[in-house]
Amino acid sequence: MLKKILFLVNLILILSISSFAQEIAQKEKPTKRKNRYVVLPATAYTPETGLTAGFLSAIVFDLAQGDTLSRMSQVALLGVITTKGQLSSGVDFTLFTKKEQFRFEGRIEFRKDVDRNFGIGNAPLGLIHEFGEEELVNRYNFMEMKTQRYEMRLGAFRKLRQGLFAGLLLDYRDTWNYEPFENRVFIEPHTIQAVPVNGRVLGVGLGLTYDKRDNINNASEGVFIQMRHLIFENFSSTVSKSNYYNFFLDARKYFKTYQSQALAVRFLTDQRYHNQTFLPLYSYADIGGKEFVRGYFEGTYRDNHLLGFEAEYRIPIWQDPNSKIWQFWRRTAVHFFASTAQVMSSWEDFELEGFRTSIGIGGRYVLNFPQKINLRVDIGYGLHRGATLAGRGWGFYFFIGEAF
Repeated sequence: MLKKILFLVNLILILSISSFAQEIAQKEKPTKRKNRYVVLPATAYTPETGLTAGFLSAIVFDLAQGDTLSRMSQVALLGVITTKGQLSSGVDFTLFTKKEQFRFEGRIEFRKDVDRNFGIGNAPLGLIHEFGEEELVNRYNFMEMKTQRYEMRLGAFRKLRQGLFAGLLLDYRDTWNYEPFENRVFIEPHTIQAVPVNGRVLGVGLGLTYDKRDNINNASEGVFIQMRHLIFENFSSTVSKSNYYNFFLDARKYFKTYQSQALAVRFLTDQRYHNQTFLPLYSYADIGGKEFVRGYFEGTYRDNHLLGFEAEYRIPIWQDPNSKIWQFWRRTAVHFFASTAQVMSSWEDFELEGFRTSIGIGGRYVLNFPQKINLRVDIGYGLHRGATLAGRGWGFYFFIGEAF
């Protein structure tokens, strides 16, 4: 009954957004558009991966057959290894047909991963001791672990009106070969021990995307709203053993301010409704990482529901689209950002004191002006004193592409 009520409420939300999203695209003068290829060494750093080495290939092409009012399509291929022994390979794509009648997007990724399990909840309170030759070596509030993971998220959308798309979604995730690090002892029982890590889930549902950004890589004006309704069912013992309903909403607004500067703001909620004691670990909403609430290790906070806000102010410095790649001072920018979010088991657990906030500063170097592809360096500082046993956490991120 609860699923049906939630579905009706969110259907009303979709229809409401559809009725108000009536912006008309401005006419542009026809210009010839060329395909572009960018191949870069995928050198990056995040606290979750350490230093990475590999390749990134971005292919930008005109699937719209010369229709200059349609955006260019983009496919990105990535393959990296890391100093933590991780391996990742995958593809991301966003495709637009002529007049943007259809939009296809997705991500397919395989990861041989080394990660941390903080358990479930808005405060990582687990205490784990590491022993070596019967002596205490270190203390942690997480369990380090190895896994293998496969994720596939696909969406096929039909244009309802300019910038507004509705369609079908598929979300498949599989985690196997879970292996906790050795010589770790739990001081007391915790959800780190109880929540399953291995697990296979399959969800299908409906999605709504409203995209009026001026650029999909680094927008300076426009609106982006994405809403997903997914039902994960126990289709069979070999496909999925988890039943839950997932509602996801990501709303962003970009404002041009002084000259070429911009303000980006974001609201995000990720919700799960189920009757199970625990879902597989990677089925929960989480805080942290290189893309959302930078400054906390990804997954420091996980639970059924997430509510978060984010803002970033972007200041280009002496940028010149005609500059050469080696003219560093003509391709730089400075970004300031702040984020806050919290996770909770149910909405009854919401409290103002539960928000986990981070602040930070970042530098940018433009690799490709037409597509606004940036090399990103961010330093995020988490303000919650309970993020680590030593107190507050922080993160250094060296990556290609914006957080949002």
